[in-house]
Amino acid sequence: MGRRRRPDPTAPDRHEPQQRHPRRAPRERPALTGDQAGRINAARGSRGLGGLPIYICDKAGITDAAVAGLVRSAVRRYAIKLVVCDYLQLLRSDDAKAPRYQQVGASSRAMKALAKETGTAILCLAQLNREVESRPDGKPRLSDLRDSGEIEQDSDVILLLQRLDDDPSLTTHRVDCHVAKVRNGPTGTVELDYIRNLTKFESRSAEGRA
Repeated sequence: MGRRRRPDPTAPDRHEPQQRHPRRAPRERPALTGDQAGRINAARGSRGLGGLPIYICDKAGITDAAVAGLVRSAVRRYAIKLVVCDYLQLLRSDDAKAPRYQQVGASSRAMKALAKETGTAILCLAQLNREVESRPDGKPRLSDLRDSGEIEQDSDVILLLQRLDDDPSLTTHRVDCHVAKVRNGPTGTVELDYIRNLTKFESRSAEGRA
């Protein structure tokens, strides 16, 4: 019988978030302007985009507890300041037999507790239900957050996006960002442009307001 190999203490944890190279934009999208390309190259540095401090975990069916472990480890090793969860309703609760609304509520509470524990900002994307599609104005509301009202309760800030045009030929879309909740702060609507080929939001141009 062969000798057992000792684990390498320097080897990364298999559950650690992995640093990966972002995918290149499809060729059919409009080319970047000279200024945009220059800003990207300045951010890339000598190691390229893979050298940026961005760590991705794309494991399917991950649980609340597993996310907490990943974030704690990343905070210790990389001093991360922002966690993005895409999206909240995809997380698996530790109690898989509980009703769906209870599972989503448990995930929401877990992310809130994790943010406080680690001192990181946690940005969670969330699905809306289909009731918003039946409204004449199409404006989303807090009650549209799918599967659990605890998302509204636990969140410090809730932003609801509403695209104002449906023309697929456009490269820039008008979007209203409804600031539906700010703990101890004002709410309102911010007018934005969504630049599709850059996956970027910016303040709405004068042409877009016309």
